[in-house]
Amino acid sequence: MKVYSSAFNALLFLALPLHHHLVSADVVLSEKIMSLSLESAILSSLAYKANPNSTGFDELTNFIDEPDQALFAYKDGYCFGSFRGTTLTADDWSQNFDPRSEPICMELESESCCQTRQGFHEAYYTTYQESFEKALRACAEGCENKDECVVLTGHSQGGAVATVAAIRFADLNPYIITFGQPPTIDAPCTLINSERYYRFVNTRTLEVGNLGITYDPIPFAPGMGTDSFGHMIMLGTDKADVAYIGLDSQERFDPLDLTAGAHSMSADGEGYIDRLVDLTENATYPIQSSGFSNPSYCTEDIECESEKCERETTFAYKRCVSDECEEDADCASTTNRCDAGACMPKLGSCMACDEDSDCKSGVCHLFKCANEAGLMDNECRCARNVDCDS
Repeated sequence: MKVYSSAFNALLFLALPLHHHLVSADVVLSEKIMSLSLESAILSSLAYKANPNSTGFDELTNFIDEPDQALFAYKDGYCFGSFRGTTLTADDWSQNFDPRSEPICMELESESCCQTRQGFHEAYYTTYQESFEKALRACAEGCENKDECVVLTGHSQGGAVATVAAIRFADLNPYIITFGQPPTIDAPCTLINSERYYRFVNTRTLEVGNLGITYDPIPFAPGMGTDSFGHMIMLGTDKADVAYIGLDSQERFDPLDLTAGAHSMSADGEGYIDRLVDLTENATYPIQSSGFSNPSYCTEDIECESEKCERETTFAYKRCVSDECEEDADCASTTNRCDAGACMPKLGSCMACDEDSDCKSGVCHLFKCANEAGLMDNECRCARNVDCDS
């Protein structure tokens, strides 16, 4: 897991939100793509291990030149290259902050180049670079279809390095699958096939104030002249929620999650691997990616299947809004509660609320429902003794 300093977190806030626009959900998250994505997430996590476990892979080779690391793996006819993200060393952090530009060129056509940040360039051009490239090309030579067997992946800075590697291997038309990746390459870059590039961005529930949802901060870090490529795929806080934001999208979202939870590969069920496992377990393919369902947390219309993200009251969380109802009376035959445009069940004692009509008791006190007597149960917040059932 990558941990970020407070200085870097502060820098992230310099990335101001851009204008949002709606796009069609035309990315296809097929069973093949989701399978490759899950394997990529596992390898991206293993790239942080000094001695990664090869269980589940037909072949796995570890390359280390501190502060950088790469894995070559083979499984089910696919040749994978995975790259480590940032670790807690000064040398590694300096790569993230180096704003200088450096050309990165195809291995077989040295005049075909794009521009990247020098730190990402250095993270690829290690003492093992030639050995890694030789292993990946040898694997690809054994594929029946060289155009369909190379996958490059990484988490955070590792995703940036995977994108650099994709330019080196552009002749093999690799899949690029990344997690929490920062902007990496200067646009335009014709050596990147955006249609084969899947860029996952995670979110996290944060029921503090009226936030509701926060975002992995690293994809929205200042690019220092670089841009984002590929299909931007937002993973929602609900297990089944996926929002396709667009191809080569430069959209920015906030508030950013400064706890590193949304950026982690695995974190109490909310990391990238956790999200992908949830999506692929008992899945029906292709995975629905037209937006978060109602009434999921959101901040922008573009995230919602309904294309409406609204705040019901001043202190409410923003949610994806349905058009099932407009007021409680519209739900008279069912739940007697209209919330986020849908008929929702009344809330029990101590459950989060933003207005009296949310609660079975008809009393919402300090954003928590009172019990049926209109008082606060034990361990539920209160302001005065007389508010408490005890």
